[in-house]
Amino acid sequence: MTLLVDPERGRFKALGGVPSRPVSVDYHYGFSADIGAGPFDRRRALVDLAALPTRVLKSGGGAIAAADLPLDGGLQIDDSKSYGPVADRTGVRRLVVQAADRQRPYVRLDAAWTLTADAAATDDTLVLSGLWIGGGAVDRRVEIAGAWERVTLRHVTLDPGGTDAEGNTLGAVQFVVSGAVRELVIESSIVGPIVVAAGGVVDTLIVRDSIVQARSAGQPALVSAPGRVRLERVTILGDVTVERLTATETLVIGKVDVADTQDGCFRFSAAGEGSRLPQPFASHVLSDTRAILVSTTFGDPHYAELSEVAPSSVRRGAENGSEIGAFSALNAPIKLDGLRAKVEEFLPFGLIPLYES
Repeated sequence: MTLLVDPERGRFKALGGVPSRPVSVDYHYGFSADIGAGPFDRRRALVDLAALPTRVLKSGGGAIAAADLPLDGGLQIDDSKSYGPVADRTGVRRLVVQAADRQRPYVRLDAAWTLTADAAATDDTLVLSGLWIGGGAVDRRVEIAGAWERVTLRHVTLDPGGTDAEGNTLGAVQFVVSGAVRELVIESSIVGPIVVAAGGVVDTLIVRDSIVQARSAGQPALVSAPGRVRLERVTILGDVTVERLTATETLVIGKVDVADTQDGCFRFSAAGEGSRLPQPFASHVLSDTRAILVSTTFGDPHYAELSEVAPSSVRRGAENGSEIGAFSALNAPIKLDGLRAKVEEFLPFGLIPLYES
């Protein structure tokens, strides 16, 4: 067997045969911010599983069976290996599925992953944290069924789809609510389409410091009706259709259609031309959204970053003068202004600073 190695892109391929033993690879992952699953410090985001009635620790990769998902407890994955398939679970009272600190396990779905709440309880909760969930070449979904009090996705990547290193199609992972959720919270995550299915309901959907991407251009990235949606520092690649919306520092590369424009507000945000917005304040309509981002391909180094030719209303459109979108909290434009001020203050007399973006 011959092994072909691409050191620049960190890829390898076996030629003329299949490895006789399992292959393990060490790698380093980086991104523009602590958004999505990643090997960064997540200690403050972890749930203390010792306080739960049942705790399961898993490592080494492989299938995640129903027994690994306690009905009242938590599963922690202690390494960054690949896992799958994943069993459905019915009758969940309280469940936490999280990666250990500084780990980034990949969970591959071979079918829809459905988690159903305990019908006898009224305060069921679910937390998914630190997981990278993909579906290979086929579109998959994480489905939330039954009645839940609260569902939280924190530092999670639901693969929005695209192509792999060889140009093959990768499916998107939808997050689908077919049951009833009083409060759905998505924090510091990268997710594919969010859909509230027919018969499903989310009373309140909160998305903050996250990237939401549709399967392809012109398709919906977020559909939720009825219910209230709150977006805080979010970049959305695709259309948004909701009943009631409150958004701040949010960038929508697509159209926004809000049914109740008398409720909520669209402040310090931007959306595509033709949007129907609720009480816009210090916000902007984008006539051309094609060149605003450097890349819309998940996995690219500058994925969802603002380009140099993005309008200043977007690059500095936040309430505090930072950029609009998922990276707003980094305050990059404000830090750059401070750096430039110091350079000019201490530059030797007679010299003029030359800045490059």
